[in-house]
Amino acid sequence: MKNKRRERSEIIVEYLVRAKDWIQKSHLMYGVGINQGRHEDYLNALLKTENLEERVVESHHQYRTTEKGRDFLKTFRNAKEGLDEIKACLEH
Repeated sequence: MKNKRRERSEIIVEYLVRAKDWIQKSHLMYGVGINQGRHEDYLNALLKTENLEERVVESHHQYRTTEKGRDFLKTFRNAKEGLDEIKACLEH
């Protein structure tokens, strides 16, 4: 059985969903299922675009989805539902 390669958008959504509450950096990486190098790339991009926020508690880096990130998730899910609806019509 072949591994299905995830789209970047799927990985981004996974980060934002898993970080709905404060989560430690390593827990987020393992939860998303991504290697450390790519994890840093995604974290930096999501922080730079203000979709995630960061805090340090007792030397542990923690992350949480911002309001902007939650808005992105809502928009993404609505767009996906719309696309799925159109695809379903095309299949009939």
